[in-house]
Amino acid sequence: MKMIETILNQYGVYTKEVKTVTDRLYQVSDGNAVYALKKSSLSNSEIDNWKRVYDQAYSSHLIDVLPLYLTKDRELYTYGDQSIWYLTPWVDSQQVTKQQAIENIYRSIGNIHAITKQSLSMDPKHSAQQFKQYHSYCLEMHSMLIGYVEKFESEPYMSPFGLQVCTHYRDLEFVFYELINHLTGFMELLEEQTRWSFSLCHGQLQFSHVLHHQHTSIINWENAFFGNACIDLSRFIKEECKYHDQPGEALIDLFDIYTKENNLSKIELRLLAIYLLDPTDYINLIKQYDSGDFSTTIDHMKELVHTYRQLLLAIKFSQKFNDMIEPSFLDESLES
Repeated sequence: MKMIETILNQYGVYTKEVKTVTDRLYQVSDGNAVYALKKSSLSNSEIDNWKRVYDQAYSSHLIDVLPLYLTKDRELYTYGDQSIWYLTPWVDSQQVTKQQAIENIYRSIGNIHAITKQSLSMDPKHSAQQFKQYHSYCLEMHSMLIGYVEKFESEPYMSPFGLQVCTHYRDLEFVFYELINHLTGFMELLEEQTRWSFSLCHGQLQFSHVLHHQHTSIINWENAFFGNACIDLSRFIKEECKYHDQPGEALIDLFDIYTKENNLSKIELRLLAIYLLDPTDYINLIKQYDSGDFSTTIDHMKELVHTYRQLLLAIKFSQKFNDMIEPSFLDESLES
């Protein structure tokens, strides 16, 4: 507790009450205001990048980024117990439905992506080479999958893990079909692409990093970076759809809320589909099982199911993006 008081003294905060929320988060009251004191996982080499997030938030008036208090030396952080600490207002997040949470997150992160978006020149030949290599790797993974399925099916007594893979095989075939389709379309569009969009990305966007009150506040920007918004979106969607009780369909149905804030180009929709459909994690789990490099079969099977759920939702997102990229003749007739 003495260390906490020493850290808070750097902010000029008198400690009346301190509650331990987690091993890295403390709720602090000075009798007038309530604060959140966070022991970060930041290293000294990551500080400058993290500070740029708040410089950007201040200059761009990003109200959805929870602000930080300054120390008495006007710094965004301080040191204690060989770690970096920072202080924010304490916000009691309201209970909302998963649908409301998704709406708030799509609207908030879409607004942040849009406001901070910058268009920078790019070398399409260099990018095309990278995606050609990935295209070849996808074909290799497809061949590996077929090989593993044939191996599992040839076993006199198929293992539960092998049975899972064989049961998933039909859907994985469609994953590869959609993935190659988007890769082909992406590389065609890339030939005429000379500029690329970069935005402030959270890096670890998930329900637990969003507070819902008078307005939405996104917290924990320790993994933030500047990159294409599709990276941020894909990580959020994949994280929040891998469990059976998560609202995968709502992530698709409410996606238009995001695009109203930050419109994605055709090439970006292709890119997002590619990130979501990427089967690397799934194939790696099979490779680990085949080599015996795993802890328990039960845990490994759970991971396989989580990854499979992500890919199933990716197929549905892919079909939505297909309609957004090339509306059907019927849709065009209805619009006219």
